[in-house]
Amino acid sequence: MGGTKRKKLGAMIAGTLIALAAVGAEAGPRTYDLDMFFGADPFAAQFWGQTPGELPVTPVVPPQAPIQVLPVAEPPPVAAVELEAGLRPIPPLSSAPALDAIPVEIYTEKLTRFLPSMTGRYMVGNFGVGLYADATNSGASVNHKTAYDSGLAMQIALGYEWSPEWKLEAEFAVRNSTASSITPPGTAAVTATGNLLTTSFMANGIREFNAGWLAPRRGRDIHRGQFTPYFVLGGGLARVQARNINAAGVSNTNSSDWALAYQLGSGVDYPLSGQWSVDASYKFFATTKPELTNSAGVSYESSLAVHNFFIGTRYRF
Repeated sequence: MGGTKRKKLGAMIAGTLIALAAVGAEAGPRTYDLDMFFGADPFAAQFWGQTPGELPVTPVVPPQAPIQVLPVAEPPPVAAVELEAGLRPIPPLSSAPALDAIPVEIYTEKLTRFLPSMTGRYMVGNFGVGLYADATNSGASVNHKTAYDSGLAMQIALGYEWSPEWKLEAEFAVRNSTASSITPPGTAAVTATGNLLTTSFMANGIREFNAGWLAPRRGRDIHRGQFTPYFVLGGGLARVQARNINAAGVSNTNSSDWALAYQLGSGVDYPLSGQWSVDASYKFFATTKPELTNSAGVSYESSLAVHNFFIGTRYRF
C-alpha cells in the first residue's frame, strides 16, 4: 500500500507541474486581480488613472548627476585711461555692474575724428578757379593796368601729419588766365590778347580744428561724417609767364620772371573713410613784383594776386 500511495502522489505532482508549464507557455502579458488578495483599491482610478484591481507600472528613471554651480568671478578693475590730451580720464570700474543696471551712453567733451594714417603721409589733389585782381604795370615808359579773366587752377600736394591738428606739406600748383583788357593812363580800356601762366612751388603749414558743433548726431555713430575746418599759410617761389600779352597802342610782352610767393586761406575736410576725404578750400595767392620786358626792350614791374577756390580729395597712406 505504501508503494501505491507514493505512486499516486507522484502522479499528482507531475500532473500539476505539466498544467503549470502549459499555463506559462501562453503568450502575452497577464493581469492579476488584486481584489482576491487585498480587496478593491478606491484610489487607483483617482490618482493613478488605472482601473481598480490593476497594478500600475511606474517607469524607472535613472538618477541624474548633480549640477555644480560655479561662482562667477568678478572682473578686475579697469584702470583709468586718458584717450587724448586735454580730456578727463574715464573713471575705473570697481565692481561688476548690477543685473538691474540701466545702460547709458557716455560722450566725451571732445569728439574724436578718424585717426591719422599709420605712416602720417597723405596726398591732396585740388582743382578750381582763380579770380585775378588787375595787375599794375609800372616802368620807365610803361604805366598801365592789365585785367584778366577768371582762369583755371590745379594743385597737387604731398604732406605729413605731425599730429591730428598740425600738418606740413609741399605743394605744386599751376594757374592760367587770359588777358581781357589793358588800360593805359588817361584812356579807355583796350581789348587785349594773350595769357598769363603761373607755376608755383610752396611749403604750407596747416592747422586743423576739431569742430564738434559740425558733427551730426546719429545715435552711436556720432563721429562719422564730421567736418574738420583748417587754416593754411604757405610761402615759396613762383614763375610768372606773360605769353604774348598785347593790345592796340601797347607793346607786346612775352617774358617771364621768378618771384617770391605766399598764400593764406582756409578750408574744410569731410572724411569718407579712414583714408579718403573730400577737401574744399579758399586760398589767396600773391607774389612780389615780377619784372617783365616788352617787345620794345623796356623792363617794368607787374603784380599778381589771385583768389582761388578749390575742391578735391585727400588720400592718407
